[in-house]
Amino acid sequence: MLSAILASLAIFISVASFIVSTLMYRSEIKNENYADSNQWFMEFDRIMIEYPMARPYMYDKKELEPGLSQEERDRITGIAELMLDTAEWIADRKHGLTQEDELAQRKFIVDSLCNSPVALEHISNNPDWHPHIAQIARDGKLLE
Repeated sequence: MLSAILASLAIFISVASFIVSTLMYRSEIKNENYADSNQWFMEFDRIMIEYPMARPYMYDKKELEPGLSQEERDRITGIAELMLDTAEWIADRKHGLTQEDELAQRKFIVDSLCNSPVALEHISNNPDWHPHIAQIARDGKLLE
């Protein structure tokens, strides 16, 4: 009788331990995703501060001009790619986000594409490179 009670108690403790471990793991994943997202955004912000001439191409609907040097074109295109990489990374790791945060992220992605012809052209030409962003762009009627 005592051994049956101890066995039942051991099973209960094991199940409870599994549940607590799972909840802690999910919480850790959520915290890690928020921290990693913040790191990506901080890197993008750092680049925007370091290269302010690129800002209008990301936020003010400015298109690449014929008079730009190849170095400037490459830098602006590279920054647009980083913006898309950041958005793709975030869209791919939405697990554990609140619904409000997920909607805000989708709005950020759509607004970013609407305000950056360089990024929109890049995603139009390379939808397989950023599949989540391409789908969000299609949902927002930015891509066909």
